Amino acid sequence: MEGEGYTYSDVMVTCHPDDTPNNGTMYHPVMVIEVLSPSTASHDRVWKFNRYTQLPSLQHYLLVSVDNWLVEWFRREPSGVWSYTPLAGADDAVQVPELGLSLPLADIYTELDIQPTLNNPPSL
Repeated sequence: MEGEGYTYSDVMVTCHPDDTPNNGTMYHPVMVIEVLSPSTASHDRVWKFNRYTQLPSLQHYLLVSVDNWLVEWFRREPSGVWSYTPLAGADDAVQVPELGLSLPLADIYTELDIQPTLNNPPSL
């Protein structure tokens, strides 16, 4: 993506020694997390996703909803294909063993006044 402009994510995880906070630019992210808002959701889902997936280092792309309990987890499989896992339950968590990361949805949504939809379905 060099020479094509820069993209800023809400959260980026890198393990590469050349990616330091001091240089301000990360070229080898392993995980990118975007917090969706009504004004950015389409841009994050389409444009940014297509750009980020061109990075060989990227293995995980997470989209976090602010409207309901939903984390959309895209993972690059060993074949190179991207898989999709929606997480929406109170007991769900993003588990990334290669990073030693367990990120429960309860921790993501603890500060927000949003209840898990799967545990409390809306009445019809």
